[in-house]
Amino acid sequence: MAEIQVGVLANYTARELAERAADHIMVLSKPHAVCIDQRGRVTLELYDDAVFEDVVGVYSREPGLLRVYANVRDDLVDAIAERGIVADTSHRRVRGAERKAA
Repeated sequence: MAEIQVGVLANYTARELAERAADHIMVLSKPHAVCIDQRGRVTLELYDDAVFEDVVGVYSREPGLLRVYANVRDDLVDAIAERGIVADTSHRRVRGAERKAA
């Protein structure tokens, strides 16, 4: 199975990424690894397919949505801090309300 793109730290907060990851985990039949690379890209992958250095943790749906979310959130925040991952917001898209009129 291919990796599931959860999001990028430049576009979402760690809490939002954890929520998105937990939502995906709840519909997967097998436990999956939440991974974050040095660019802040968060994915879900089967543990055997994941790059070991990118793995934040391995999660299954059994504990329920709230517990999975809390575990992913806490582990993701810790991994970001420990690895020194900084969100690159230089390419962040400008949303409608932030655009300036010509």
